[in-house]
Amino acid sequence: MTTRCVKCWKMIPENAKYCPSCGAPQMGETIPEQPTFSDRDKYKNPDSLIFPGNTQKSPVIAAIFSAVFAGLGQLYLGQGAFGLVLFIIDLAGAFVSFGTTYFVLMVMSVYWAYRDARTLNNGTPIRKWGGAAKLKY
Repeated sequence: MTTRCVKCWKMIPENAKYCPSCGAPQMGETIPEQPTFSDRDKYKNPDSLIFPGNTQKSPVIAAIFSAVFAGLGQLYLGQGAFGLVLFIIDLAGAFVSFGTTYFVLMVMSVYWAYRDARTLNNGTPIRKWGGAAKLKY
């Protein structure tokens, strides 16, 4: 009998303690705590960042939301202003370009949402306007 990994959702043996694909501890095991970001000062402009929380954001769900309409995946990740701007540009561009802008921006939005969700889940903060955070050093 098999089950799915709690992190990457790949099929694993039912009694596996760790996922063979991503190494994540499975139910019944002590899951290490997410890092706390008391060291916010080591990042450039920490107020413009979204730090990882205790809950994981699904990259697949973020990508699906962005596939429905550009910017929805960013809203799901907490990048509100970025998602809203993409949404408005996509809506306006869809009418002006007869759908060309919609398709191009949707593909880019899907990629950005998936990438940023994976970055957050790996414990790295992301910028509110997209992409991984930069260290001061």
